[in-house]
Amino acid sequence: MEPRPFQEYLSEASVPARLERFSLRGSPFLYIFLHLPKCGGTTIKYYLDAIEESFYVGRLVSFRAWSYQKREILDKLAGLKGQAIHALYGHTTFLGVHEAFPGLAPRYFTALREPVSCVLSGYRYLLGLRPDHPYGAFIHGIMGPEGLSFAAWHERFNWWNQMTYYLSRMYEGERVPSWGKSRIETTPLPPVTERDFDRARRLLDACFMVLDVDHLERDLARLLQHMGGPTSLAARPVQLNSSLIPYELSDADRALIAARNGWDARLYEHAKGYWTDSTGSSRP
Repeated sequence: MEPRPFQEYLSEASVPARLERFSLRGSPFLYIFLHLPKCGGTTIKYYLDAIEESFYVGRLVSFRAWSYQKREILDKLAGLKGQAIHALYGHTTFLGVHEAFPGLAPRYFTALREPVSCVLSGYRYLLGLRPDHPYGAFIHGIMGPEGLSFAAWHERFNWWNQMTYYLSRMYEGERVPSWGKSRIETTPLPPVTERDFDRARRLLDACFMVLDVDHLERDLARLLQHMGGPTSLAARPVQLNSSLIPYELSDADRALIAARNGWDARLYEHAKGYWTDSTGSSRP
């Protein structure tokens, strides 16, 4: 029997009980990383790659979807059916991708970041792109030789409530659009609504684990312990996909972030209230 849709568990209050029922007693786990922009995802991917190379060769799959259609994505992944897949990760995971692997018990996890830090990271990242980056020339063409002010960048790139937006789309079982050149060139993100926030919150509630980027070493050690990888990897210092371009937020910048990123602020506060491991025990 295939597992019930994940959404059916989202309204149930007890995290440990929900995980117990959804875990398909006796079934192998399938760990699925929901990768949010500028929330430590590339760093987390580095550690997952290290596990795959050393301990789970061929069992941790980093993928980019081939289509925006969920059915086509699942059909492509079905080619891996029967293999001992242990984890899926990449920019294009979403709720329901586990359906390609009946018989495995999904454990979704993600990482959140303090909203001000998340926005600043996005600004510094784009400022630091080299012209030979795949969309570096495009970014530099927009910013010009003097660059864009923080306020102008925030307006032009529509960089607010990113965590809420992407989680809400992942909840709906959508492959979310790229946040890079292709997204910037086309349609800006639509305004985030109460419905989006509710869906993002529900998806967080359903996750096996939510990592805190501010305590990534601690949470990575716990994640690796659950996955069966060496926890010592988490102590290996690495910070990837980050810009060395310094920028200090002004009071006006912080006021702008507070005014524009209210949904992400609420989502982050919600996460702080329930950060738990798979047993439901509170994190220190």
